[in-house]
Amino acid sequence: MKRYQKILLGTSVCLIIGGGILGVAGIALGGNPGFAITNEGVKTKEDLELSKFVEKSVPLQGVSSLEITCREGDVEFLEGDSFHVEYGYDEKHMQVKQQKQDAAWIFDSSYVKQVNFVGMSFFWDSIDTRQQAYLRVYIPRKTKLSELKVKNAYGKVKLSIPKLQAETIKIITESGNLEASGVTGKKTDLELDYGDLELSDCTFTDLSIKSESGSCTLSDMKAEDLKLEMDYGELAMNGVAADTLSVKGESGNLSLEDVEGKDVALRSDYGEMMLTSVAAEQSLRLENESGNISLKQVKTAKLDLLNESGSVDGNTLEIADGTLELSYGECNLDKLTVGNLKVTSECGGISLGLEEEEKAYSMVLAAEYGDVEINGENKGSNVTMERENAKNRLDLYNENGSITITTTK
Repeated sequence: MKRYQKILLGTSVCLIIGGGILGVAGIALGGNPGFAITNEGVKTKEDLELSKFVEKSVPLQGVSSLEITCREGDVEFLEGDSFHVEYGYDEKHMQVKQQKQDAAWIFDSSYVKQVNFVGMSFFWDSIDTRQQAYLRVYIPRKTKLSELKVKNAYGKVKLSIPKLQAETIKIITESGNLEASGVTGKKTDLELDYGDLELSDCTFTDLSIKSESGSCTLSDMKAEDLKLEMDYGELAMNGVAADTLSVKGESGNLSLEDVEGKDVALRSDYGEMMLTSVAAEQSLRLENESGNISLKQVKTAKLDLLNESGSVDGNTLEIADGTLELSYGECNLDKLTVGNLKVTSECGGISLGLEEEEKAYSMVLAAEYGDVEINGENKGSNVTMERENAKNRLDLYNENGSITITTTK
């Protein structure tokens, strides 16, 4: 390569790099490109500013399946006299494709590509639109759908239709709240990345919920099988009935009130568990790594409780068969009606207020570093009372702490 060619090439590279740096700096300081390369060719700034907010309405007569994918904007399902959809978007930033295919209506919105260079795409996602994109589906009451699929990246999803029925429901939100009321679904999957979930007055056969970050509120609803997984957020259940209820939380408090089911299982890594007026016909399993557990008006045939760090407090409990394991924390159970109970504690006192006379229990009580007290009388550190006619049994062991038993005399 000749000398002048090298100089020319080096100068060109420096100018390109310098231009790129200045362009990026201009955008960072609030500047806008004077033109853009779009799917429809080169557009000047003036061309782009001439774009308008588009609003359309589409009838959905004969449709039984909805498949909706939105890049941004709220998605709402509302009660209406006729089955139709209304949507709006800014054509400067969004593009929409919608079609009817057999008995399905398919909707897809995405950002308009504004620069394409060597197979790389750049989007001006941060531009403020003059009007918020939206999608509203109007559905007559008691409509039955075979399938309802919604995926929304940025915006809320809301279903408020009395007695809407769907065989299959799958809703995914990346950033936005999800609200539903009056919905009946068989197989239902709800997934939220960042946003709160609210369900009320709903009935499901198989309900699965996955929430990455946000609170979950469930009220006045029924399900045969309800499975909930949460990473970060609070859970509040009120008036929920499920044959099988499984909750797994990583960080956040779990609160259940007026909840009933056959098998109920709660697991939490970090957070409080609060159960009030909970009835588990066959089994209740509680597992907590760090956090207190509160039980009020709880009834179950079988209780399995494991708490590694935190206290266990209970009041007005009916337990046919219970096993409690505590590592570090107090265990205080009052107004307790129990058949067979086994409690093991590494560090922390055990106190039981029983609803029957002392003679109704056989007892094996051991406090390695502590005392055993029954109805105000110190019994030492080891007590064994085997009674032939006793219908109930207590097996309590405390490694570091006292054991206190109070009966109705």
